[in-house]
Amino acid sequence: MRNRFMWFELMLRDEYRKGISEGEALGKAKGKSEAILDLLEDLGPVSNTLRQRIMQETDLTVLRTMHKAAAKARSLEQFEASLPSKSEADLSKSIQNESK
Repeated sequence: MRNRFMWFELMLRDEYRKGISEGEALGKAKGKSEAILDLLEDLGPVSNTLRQRIMQETDLTVLRTMHKAAAKARSLEQFEASLPSKSEADLSKSIQNESK
């Protein structure tokens, strides 16, 4: 019985750590998204569609790419043109998930 309790306790600790890591990653993603929007707002009003796309992104690699593009963009149109289409982004994420 004691071994089962210890196993359960270890499992809970692992899940807790996993939850903390996921929360930290989401926090980083939110911060990066807000930084991208700050840069873009200097170029003009950001559409709700673009704002949602940026805020819903959780992949830090994609967000880093967006951040660099936002820093280099001379217009919102130029930034949007640099983004991969939604289907390309989804395909890239599924490939990354399969390789994990």
